[in-house]
Amino acid sequence: MSNPTADWYPAITQKLEALGHEVVIPAMPGHRHPEAEKWIEIIEREVASNKEVVLVGHSLGTRAIVLFLNQSDANLKQVFLIAPPDIEEHPKRDNAWHTKVDFEKFKQSDITVLASKNDPIVKFEYSRNLARKLGAKFVETDSHGHFAKPSDAEIIFETIK
Repeated sequence: MSNPTADWYPAITQKLEALGHEVVIPAMPGHRHPEAEKWIEIIEREVASNKEVVLVGHSLGTRAIVLFLNQSDANLKQVFLIAPPDIEEHPKRDNAWHTKVDFEKFKQSDITVLASKNDPIVKFEYSRNLARKLGAKFVETDSHGHFAKPSDAEIIFETIK
């Protein structure tokens, strides 16, 4: 499961709540074998229960957000995709992760992609190309790896605040 108390999530929660934002970080099931449909259902539930929504996804969570937006007409304030993986690099994932995305649908959205040049998991060029396909703002760093440490909260906060 994706753990809401791991990595940079607690630090980001604290910083955003200090600015008066409500923060929800749901636990996403199936850490080793996540099912896209279950993750998308959780996103749908959270978006439906809030009026003004900013989605922030990390790693495979970014793909779940893209798939959710691909099938939804939700009106989101902003979307931040941090270290988005190339789903084609993960052929063992269930087929729902490989759903074709209509990138034209995203061109008017306020989306930012954040990637690090030294990410050991995600190819930097994939993130840059994804940003281009989505018509998204692209923010790059040199040395934050896969953004999996509590200390990465600062660069993430500066990007999303």
